[in-house]
Amino acid sequence: MQRMTKLLANASVMALIAGAAVANMAEPSISNLPDKGMVTVSGTVEKVENERAFRLRDNTGAIEVKVTSGESVVLKQGDSVTVSGQIENLLWGLMGKDINATGVEVHKDLPTALSDAVTKTTGITMDKAENVRIGKLPAQGMVQITGIVDKVSDQKNFTLKDTTGAVDVSIQSDENVVLAKGAEVTVTGYVNNGILGKKIRATHVILLSNAPADTGHMNAGVN
Repeated sequence: MQRMTKLLANASVMALIAGAAVANMAEPSISNLPDKGMVTVSGTVEKVENERAFRLRDNTGAIEVKVTSGESVVLKQGDSVTVSGQIENLLWGLMGKDINATGVEVHKDLPTALSDAVTKTTGITMDKAENVRIGKLPAQGMVQITGIVDKVSDQKNFTLKDTTGAVDVSIQSDENVVLAKGAEVTVTGYVNNGILGKKIRATHVILLSNAPADTGHMNAGVN
């Protein structure tokens, strides 16, 4: 009996130590981020500033995030994200600090995550968009196109290309993009056939990879 009591006591002590270790490893909040070094912090997207920056907020404060790597991400206001990167002090700390992000993870709700996974794997969208090449865009209708980012104008506008051509994409939904040139994306949206040519009014953007896609992957499942 005494042996059992001792074992239980030791187990309790180990559990307390493990709990303390986990607590020490917990992510910091924005208000108590250190003045330098690598950090990982979670929060919600308060605002997408431009094609390479956004504002992150938790219940203790807000901080600007600059995506300085080749990382690309699709964001909308209120998205739950985890950011990893290097703290930067602005004007020796007189203007606060921001994060030079090397990684941004978006935590999607289950229906969105499943829908995006299906599209990535099969090329099939939930809204029955026609899957086409850029060079064969119809005059109108909903389409799905996959290609690589050729140019980023701002968080709502970019140019997408595949081996058959290029098209400008304007995001009409509440999504915003933080994209690097060469990122591979799938766009679902409506064809706008204007006097300056065709343009895609996007309702959804899915990031497939941050690196330029190989031709075989880009052409898979496309009519």
